[in-house]
Amino acid sequence: MLMLLKIKELLAQFSPIFLIGRQRNTKSESMNRSHKRRQRLSNTGPYEFCLRLLPLSLCLLLFSCGKTDSYERPSSDSSPKGGNPQAWMLDSVHYDTLAPNPTPLANSYNSIEELVETALRGFEERDTTLLTSLLITRKEYLDIIYPELGTHWPAARDMREGVQMFFWENQRNTSISGLLKKLRDLKEKRLELVTLEFADGVEEYPSYKLHTGTRLQIRTETGDTITFTTVGSIVEKDSTYKLLSYRDRD
Repeated sequence: MLMLLKIKELLAQFSPIFLIGRQRNTKSESMNRSHKRRQRLSNTGPYEFCLRLLPLSLCLLLFSCGKTDSYERPSSDSSPKGGNPQAWMLDSVHYDTLAPNPTPLANSYNSIEELVETALRGFEERDTTLLTSLLITRKEYLDIIYPELGTHWPAARDMREGVQMFFWENQRNTSISGLLKKLRDLKEKRLELVTLEFADGVEEYPSYKLHTGTRLQIRTETGDTITFTTVGSIVEKDSTYKLLSYRDRD
């Protein structure tokens, strides 16, 4: 019995030493493991390193998605005026009460015949500068033509700037394409106007009129008469005239 008590006393005296030694060993083992991890990471290629990080990235992504759902979702209204998502789309009533635009057309002609004959001379001379000068300008289109197009064309009631620019660029590119195509294909050297008609009639707008479906009968240098359809719609404003476009197909 006395022997057992002596052993317990000895164990009680030396137990702190054993514990300290064990803590030191544990700390040393932890440092060794950390060192080995760093070595493994330094020896890991970029592809393997990305694979190691993939689970953590997925967890973070799922966590962020979960937090997003807890917030109030943004409004689907992206209209520039806020409350009404259709605020940029005008209705027919707007055009019924639209006041005429007093701005005159720059470098316009005093008659349709004068404008058309000038265009024919430009085709004879292959003068692209003259031919493009007969067209409505970008400013005239955006300030005068487009704001009233919705009177007859519902698609043009969209007042967003990007939509207006799309209409303008599409018309301009089509005109230039039609002009260059006609100059490339034109074989006649003399173009004399015989008759002029507008197959699709006249559209009236608050500030201007559009003469549409332009068809010209032209006498050539051989005396033959041909139909000329490259000249597009003609804008009439305050008894002056300019071309809205050239057509790129018959």
